[in-house]
Amino acid sequence: MIIKRLFLAAFILVAVFSSVMVYSEDKSFPYVGVVASEKLRVVPRRGTNFREIAVLSQNDLVTVIDQNGEWLQINPPENLDCWLSADYVSNGVVTGSRVNLRQGAGVNYAVLGQAEHGDKVTVLAEKDGWVKIAPPATISAWVPAEFVKYFSSSGQLSVQLERLEYAKSLFESASRLMKSELSKESFDQIDFSGIRDQYYELIKEYPDTLQARQALFDLVYLQDEEQKRQVEYNKSLKYKRVKELFEEADEIARAEMNKSLKDRDQSLMTAAYMEVVKESPDSEEAKWALNRMSSLREDLKKEEEQAKAQRIEMLMEAEEYRNNELLKEVNQINYDAVIRKYQSIIDSYPYTVEADKAKERIDDMKMRSGEAQSYTPSAKPVYTSPETSQPVASGRQSYTYTGYLVKETALADGGTLYRIEERGFLYKKDLCLVKSYDPSLVQYVNKKVLVTGSLRS
Repeated sequence: MIIKRLFLAAFILVAVFSSVMVYSEDKSFPYVGVVASEKLRVVPRRGTNFREIAVLSQNDLVTVIDQNGEWLQINPPENLDCWLSADYVSNGVVTGSRVNLRQGAGVNYAVLGQAEHGDKVTVLAEKDGWVKIAPPATISAWVPAEFVKYFSSSGQLSVQLERLEYAKSLFESASRLMKSELSKESFDQIDFSGIRDQYYELIKEYPDTLQARQALFDLVYLQDEEQKRQVEYNKSLKYKRVKELFEEADEIARAEMNKSLKDRDQSLMTAAYMEVVKESPDSEEAKWALNRMSSLREDLKKEEEQAKAQRIEMLMEAEEYRNNELLKEVNQINYDAVIRKYQSIIDSYPYTVEADKAKERIDDMKMRSGEAQSYTPSAKPVYTSPETSQPVASGRQSYTYTGYLVKETALADGGTLYRIEERGFLYKKDLCLVKSYDPSLVQYVNKKVLVTGSLRS
């Protein structure tokens, strides 16, 4: 961008100074020059030791009538204060001889030159016996040549002034357009191209004018302003985008938090807030998004702890209900009610440890239900009491137990005493003892088995 700016400046300056050089080759006295210094002292003689008689400003036009070394003789500037005694003027004609022309209304002011008898003067004002006149051409005025550039020959002055007026008109039009466009608040509404086109037209048509030089500086300013506003505009667009992303993330979070814990998509909420952080890590919205994610994690953790406690409570309730049912006669157990208890855990909290345990219990109850339908009571006692492990009287009803086979001890008569154990999620329970003389039974130790029979007397 800097290289582009320097190229533009070099192009315009070369065009301007090339035009000046062309004019300088053909200049002849008198010619019109333009002041190229911010302030230029006009002195009555060649040299820097003389007191100034006027001060010219940059871009002022002067008529150059001669050159002596590094000094130019010019016609007296129009803004030069020139006074003479009213005693020597009558009806615009000088009546005295060698009358002093002074820089102010009084004899204490510096002498600019002299007027001769019969000279005609233009009276501009009167004050305290003095008259102010338009500076006559006889007043000597000199300026350093280095601060005056050739503008036009005297014969072409009207043409040059006309060109100057056109250049001024184009410059003022471009300046007004730039001021109007830059007053707009929205960057995308500013016609930067239109402004540049007007300045480029001025530079192309009138490259040798001071307005072309000023257009260069305005173009550099315009370029800086465009870059600055582009940055601000991009920031505003990014802020708007970040704000929209944050609002979308909040909407997603609210929608998900209204769902049950099992249906809630935590990754979707996290991803939505992370989009805000990625888009603008240093923004306030990014900080809010991180806080939201932290708060969501805490809320989810509490809900999961509550859900876990509720799952365990439901499982314990189902286990207790099941155990109570299993104490009943086989044909009196409400297998469907037990299954419904466990199924409610699966429906409410799928894909959990408690749900897996509930599935095992449902499978077990279904197996028990099927076996109960084909069960025929046995008259031979084969079990001890599941409650006291003590013998009971014969003639009691038959029982069916499902549990894990655990080896207790070897008996003196060559048999082996086993225990049937029910294993729950948080507990173990002895169901009954089994005495067997079958050595092959050992292969079922710690495996789930079904035993059926009467209590032994």
